[in-house]
Amino acid sequence: MGINASVGLKLKVTENVSGNVFSDVWWEGDFKYLRTFLDGVNAGEANRIVMLERTVASGANDDIDLNGSIIHPVHGLINAAEIVGFIVANRRASASGAANTTNLTIGGGANNATDAFITGTTKTIGPIRPGGCVVFFDPDASGIGSVTAATADIFRVANSAGASCTYVVIFLLRTS
Repeated sequence: MGINASVGLKLKVTENVSGNVFSDVWWEGDFKYLRTFLDGVNAGEANRIVMLERTVASGANDDIDLNGSIIHPVHGLINAAEIVGFIVANRRASASGAANTTNLTIGGGANNATDAFITGTTKTIGPIRPGGCVVFFDPDASGIGSVTAATADIFRVANSAGASCTYVVIFLLRTS
């Protein structure tokens, strides 16, 4: 039993300019990124994936403990050792259909697992506005950051004030 995960991003752009002598298309661009992670705990690998839809209250923090509080439906309790990647999507609307109206921020707080890859004074990424998304992956042997129980195991998602916010977070992890 193992995982095989692919992360893909595609951006296709066509800029139309009317009045061009040769055609209406002035510029076209196509960018693709695809990275496959095989099952394992080495470079280019990951052995756990966790997908969660969570709701954070207005003006509150959602602290996700990556070492001891995530229950995987197949593997049970996950004790992550490294974060290989994550996606945080501030959904424009939750599964229930309620519209999100507030911004999210990643990082900050004590015992933060994100301190390894978010640098600077405030150590946060954001705002992630409704409909926005952050994607961060690193296939290196050390991933994007280590997870250490009780000292660097919290992945914080903070919500601005105004309303609760439902978001999706996906983690690609290594357990050793």
